[in-house]
This record gives sequence, structure tokens and C-alpha cells, in this order.
Amino acid sequence: MINIVKAETEIGFPLPITAREDYLKSITNFKYGWFTSDEFILPFIIEKKMIFKRLVFTNESIKKGDFEDPNFLKEKNFLEEVVKNIKNTSAHFVYQPNTNVVFDTFPKGSLEASFGSYQIDLEKGEEELFANLHPKHRNVIKKAKKDGVIIKTGEDQFSDFFELYKDTMERQNLNYTSEIELKEIATKLNGNALISVAYKDGIPQGSSMLLYEKGFGAYYFYGGSALRPHIGSINLMHWENIIKLKSVGVSFYDFVGARIKPKKGSKIEGIQKFKERFGGEMKKGYLWKYPSNNVIYKLFCFVAKLNALMHKRVYKGDIIDQERL
Repeated sequence: MINIVKAETEIGFPLPITAREDYLKSITNFKYGWFTSDEFILPFIIEKKMIFKRLVFTNESIKKGDFEDPNFLKEKNFLEEVVKNIKNTSAHFVYQPNTNVVFDTFPKGSLEASFGSYQIDLEKGEEELFANLHPKHRNVIKKAKKDGVIIKTGEDQFSDFFELYKDTMERQNLNYTSEIELKEIATKLNGNALISVAYKDGIPQGSSMLLYEKGFGAYYFYGGSALRPHIGSINLMHWENIIKLKSVGVSFYDFVGARIKPKKGSKIEGIQKFKERFGGEMKKGYLWKYPSNNVIYKLFCFVAKLNALMHKRVYKGDIIDQERL
């Protein structure tokens, strides 16, 4: 049996940062909640844009206990029940989740794509973590330190963090979260956001904002860099983030999103090599969405294409669309 819960206090189970009420509140101004069963919890938000109400999962299915799930049949059955209950949330369809949300399976009738995310196990010792870095990463981290690159963390770094993040997204012609929204996320999470900036001679080189929870994971959701950052500065920033988060009891460091077969020589392949060389393992699974109301979903896609045309951009769809081509 599936229930839709509207308050975290009704769950009575420890949750990762991406399933906590403070996080859900911070990223939607409409509705949020959790699908629950005897065995699973699945957090969601509903985004309202124009006439469209799209449901987005913020975490993969969370198991309530330590039980065997051969071939993920229990989770698949749970997700089958979830999509049957979408109509009870007021949402028109399930939209692609963030790229940290990698499911082990997907329900019948969904549109899915194989996907992954590189995760570093922070239960390992610091020496082992450093040894697991690719030799080039180790070398440039050492060089950055020798050259005087320093990493500063804390809320007082927000301005420099955001400027690098905004400039990077604009250079890549990508949409980005506004300064007001990011400040609200950092404030509402009450200390569970790590903001870092790498500096060389006082000039910002790279920045990151991670969201984390003790005993669970840290997620590299937002980041940016100077046009030509000092060599090793961003590597050093991530390395110091890793050690800092390990020291406060975070279990893993998630670089958030990796395509299974990126195009050879592409920018995406280069970004993924950077992530991979930190020594983590790729968690493999699926991104999926579900067109509960097919008419509304097709209208949503048409409006998205029209909007791209008006802004003189090529409409490529979401990652699921791109990976299914």
C-alpha cells in the first residue's frame, strides 16, 4: 500500500539531505512530499510553470530496512504503485530528476535511460583516498599547494562562489539557479551546505557548493571556474572538500551525474574523466520520467521547443531524450 506523506515528522526514519523537508522546501514554492510503503520512501517536489505541474523525485528510492531485493523486483513494484498514484498529487507528469537521482530500476510505461554518477567512499582512510587519485590529479594538487593556491570555505565566500558559477553557466549557455534561490537553499539547510572557493593571489579560480548530511552523502550540485583557472586549483578544492566532509562523518562524495557512453572527444567525456580520476566508482542505474497525462506532457514538450526557438537555441530535450536517440 502506498501513502503520500506531507511532513517529515510522519516518516520517522533518517533521511539523506536530498530527502529532508528543509531541502524540499528550499527548491520548490509549490508542493512537496514523500511516497511511502512498508519498505520504501521516495521524496518528491512539484514544480508549477504556467499551466504545467511536473513532479520531480529528489532522491532514488530509500530502503527502510536491510532486506534482499533480487532483481529489484520489490522496488519495481513500489514504483509501479507510485506512478498509479501520481494523480493524487495534482501533478500532470513525472519529469526527469536531478542527475544525482540514479534509480536501480524503473516502472513499466516510463521513458528511461541508463545513467550513472561517480561516488567516492569516504569511509576509507585519507592515505587510501589520496592513493586512489589518478597520478595527474595528485601531481597538480601538490603543484597548486606549492604555487600558493588556497581554499576558503564558509558562507562569507558566497559572493565569489556565485560569480564563478554564474559566469560558467553563461559561457556554456545553460540555465542556472539564481543568487536569491541559492542563498535561500544555503540558509534553509542550516549548516548543511559547504561553500568553497579556490584562490590564487587573491583571485578566485574555482568554486563549489555541496549539500550534505552526516551519515549520508555530499552532492556537488553547483560549481564554476575562471576561464583559465590556475593549474590544479579546482582539483585541490575538491580534494580539500573531500577531507573536510570526511572529517564531519559524511559517507560519500557524489560528483552528480555521468553518462554511460559519452561521445569520444566531447566536452562531456572530458568532464567525466575529471570526475573519474578522483578514484570513485560509478554508481550505475537509470534516469526515468513518466508521462502520466500524455496530452499535457506533449504540450509541455511543444512549449519547450517553442521557447528554445524564440531564444535562438537548439532544443535538445532533457538527458533522457538525448540518451534515447
